[in-house]
Order: sequence, then structure tokens, then C-alpha cells
Amino acid sequence: MDEAYKCTTNVQMVERGLNIRNLMTETLLVDTVDSVPLAVKPDAIKYAEELFVTEIKATHILKPEHIVQTEVYRRAVEERLAKPPHALILRVDVDNCEVVHLAPDSQLCSTAWELFRQRAGSPGGDEGVYNQDLVRIIRDKLDRERR
Repeated sequence: MDEAYKCTTNVQMVERGLNIRNLMTETLLVDTVDSVPLAVKPDAIKYAEELFVTEIKATHILKPEHIVQTEVYRRAVEERLAKPPHALILRVDVDNCEVVHLAPDSQLCSTAWELFRQRAGSPGGDEGVYNQDLVRIIRDKLDRERR
């Protein structure tokens, strides 16, 4: 069995255990959140009893950037909803799948968002988390396609 297959199997087992199912996958969301223009594409938006913005990370170690990225995606989805969604990070490798739950009102989400806003406010943005030029290009392209 190859590594990709083992990782996929681990994710599917966790999803079945949590009884979550896909609503959308890799959907581009373009919006402005707290005056920050965003163009994001979460891995999936899933539903159980709550709505979950889900990111899958094939890595042995979950990094702080993964939490920041997932919180940004969660905020972008939240702009479209009456009730804030939760977020899940599924850190997967060939041996297992770890689930990190980010509740919308958690201190971790607030800290991740503030870190992102600080980086997004710097000239040129932070290439690892946010790139103002890339967001502008995506938004311009979408505007042209709508015409």
C-alpha cells in the first residue's frame, strides 16, 4: 500500500468517526474580512451538526502557519453565514490522523486572526500567509470574467 493511499484511508476513517460529510471542496472564496481583501480556497467545507471549514495537512508536525491559514479560511466562510462555522485541521500521515478543532470563539482563533492581520498589514504581505498582489490579481480576474 503506498503512502498516499494510507493517508487517504486515515482521513476517511476520521471523517466516518466524526460523521462529517462534504458540502463543497476547493471552492474559491473572494471577500473582504476586517478590511483585508481575501481570495482563499479551503480544502473542504463539511457538515455534521455544525459547519466545519476543513484543511488537510499531510505532515508529521502541525505548524502555527497551518492554524493561521485555517482561521483565515474560517473567517472568509463566516462572512457568508449567519452562524460562525467551526474549523478542523486534519493532520495526516501514514500512521494516523490527528484532529485539531478550532471553535469560532476560542482564544486560539482570535490569536491566529490577529497574527494574520499584522502580517497582512505589512508592505507586500507575508509570502507564507498572505500576498496582497496575488489577491488583487485574483479579484481583478474574477471581475473581468463577470463582465
